[in-house]
Amino acid sequence: LGRDLAMISAAAATLQEQCWWVCFADHHRFWFDPTSFKVSPIFPRSGGVLEIADYSKADLHSEGQRCLDWEVCLVVSEHDVSLKRLCLHNPRVPSTTRPRELTLEEFPY
Repeated sequence: LGRDLAMISAAAATLQEQCWWVCFADHHRFWFDPTSFKVSPIFPRSGGVLEIADYSKADLHSEGQRCLDWEVCLVVSEHDVSLKRLCLHNPRVPSTTRPRELTLEEFPY
């Protein structure tokens, strides 16, 4: 978690406008403001949050290092923020192509 917050703080320092970010500790989602280094369980009221899809992979040319590959998107509604950390095994699904929910009759159990 500390490494994630440090990397987000470094990335946030390059932005012209400051923004909250969505972060995860285990399976718990929270909101992080890197300018004040504060966290909150409550979605920020203004501006939305930045969400990271982490597609980083191991660097084959070094030992234990990773090639940083982030896709960062502004999400203005808490409803649209992923419930899990986005990564290679849990990619972002664009809202226009999200699968529809199954009805009780269609549910496979």
